[in-house]
Amino acid sequence: MRPVATVVFLVSIACSAMPPAQAAEYEEGQVWSYATRPGEEGSTLHIVRIDREIAEATIFHIHLTGLRIRNTQTKGMVMSEIQHSPVGRETLDASVIELVATESSLPDISEGYGQWRAAFDEGRAGWFTVPVREIVQFVEDVVNQQQ
Repeated sequence: MRPVATVVFLVSIACSAMPPAQAAEYEEGQVWSYATRPGEEGSTLHIVRIDREIAEATIFHIHLTGLRIRNTQTKGMVMSEIQHSPVGRETLDASVIELVATESSLPDISEGYGQWRAAFDEGRAGWFTVPVREIVQFVEDVVNQQQ
């Protein structure tokens, strides 16, 4: 094998061994499987909106479904979704496993996004940089502290 061909071959092997998130181009409408909490293996992450020019980083607005968040204040005592969560690329890179679908009809996150954006514009809100499963646990901890 020629030296250039060897390098190209080795680079292609290295890239194929990377987890999908490290090589991913994230786009609105994508649905990903991700590293979940135990018992939520069927949960999916939907990229609903991407803000590329409002901060020093790209902010992804995600919607999570298939959750089992304990919440005694809701009917059935369990929340099955998080309607809106702003996250950085590092969150997606540390969390997503496989692209499972692309949606043309996106979940409505307008209420949560609107509240977040108003607070963000006033300097009172940011975005998560931890893995998604930690965000889900944080939400469960917060909703159960309010009881």
